[in-house]
Amino acid sequence: MSKKITVDLLTRVEGHGAVQILEENGQITAQVQIFEGPRFYEYLVVGQNFYNIPRIVSRICGICYVSHRTASSKAIEDAFGVEIPPEIELLRKLANVGAYFESHGLHIYFLALPDYFGYPSLLDMAGDYPSLVDRGFKLKNGGVEIMKILTGKNFHGENLIPGGLAKLPTKEEIKKIKEINCGPVIFLANEFFDALPIKQIYKKKKLFFEKYVALSNDNKKVKFLHKKANNSLIKRIQNLNLISVGNTIEYPLVALKFLEAIAKKINKFDGGLLTFDYGNTTNENQNTLQSVKKHRYTNISSTPGHSDITSHINFKLFRKILKKNNLNVKKVTTQNEFLKKIGILERANILSEKMTFKAKANMFYRLKRLLNPKEMGNLFKVIFAQKKDGKFSLGF
Repeated sequence: MSKKITVDLLTRVEGHGAVQILEENGQITAQVQIFEGPRFYEYLVVGQNFYNIPRIVSRICGICYVSHRTASSKAIEDAFGVEIPPEIELLRKLANVGAYFESHGLHIYFLALPDYFGYPSLLDMAGDYPSLVDRGFKLKNGGVEIMKILTGKNFHGENLIPGGLAKLPTKEEIKKIKEINCGPVIFLANEFFDALPIKQIYKKKKLFFEKYVALSNDNKKVKFLHKKANNSLIKRIQNLNLISVGNTIEYPLVALKFLEAIAKKINKFDGGLLTFDYGNTTNENQNTLQSVKKHRYTNISSTPGHSDITSHINFKLFRKILKKNNLNVKKVTTQNEFLKKIGILERANILSEKMTFKAKANMFYRLKRLLNPKEMGNLFKVIFAQKKDGKFSLGF
């Protein structure tokens, strides 16, 4: 026995769409079709002055006009062999980020979310879920404000042109963008903090010496030397209660500055930080600086610039800094425990049902590497930080 459900018109998509759901012998299949008729914009621009082309093609869409203006401008620049300054390229990318916020906010909150919650529209959800509705408007309006500053208008701004921008934003306008509240900020860091520079301090009796990098007399080799650490650095280490093991103390100065900046954003806009990295959860410090090239450990001074130089994360210190900056950190867990709690094994079993034997073997080999305590399972840790009133705890 079979049953078919056909929806000829999907109303909450950009363009035109249809969906067909078929149930046959207990198996359900769904087919989605998106129809996009020809627009003939290619013919509209034939014979036009190149300067008018971005203005014409951006009318393809009232929402994603920034991407069309950017693409057409870049095509014209390529045709004329024009290279724009990197600063202008960054401003263009920033305008497109505003477009992402506006477009994703529209789709996720205004079009998709009401269906998931069983409401006719987002406005109908306002009485029961006011915070979600507010978040949707913040994200969408924040994106529009970014586009307005960089393109000149809320929609179909004319500031993005071939060769760059017709008018550069002022410093005050750039600062205004930084203060726009688009809703929660989510920071995902996978092996990010281990790659940041650290300070290494060598402890000998009651004296502290900072480790420096120098070149040999012939400038062909890298060597290390130690200079007496200044009192300011020693005081910071003591205030953090860093304990030396093996006479070496590692002070992740750059990472701690990142954590403080991230905490400031989360406290202001809400959201969270989810970090995956290798490291320890004790208060002990040791020499973890390492050099890896082509998945093999190498001498740290042998191939500078050609190896991945990293250090292990002191997660106990990270947790302390995040809590000091008013964030809620429930605990640090292993990658093994975290991935299992969020259902990686169940997901793998579902995916494996339609895989070939070779693909299945490959997936479970990679899964073993992620979870095995002797490989990445215990070496890698996971930490999640959020505002103090946050209640999200998936995987922890």
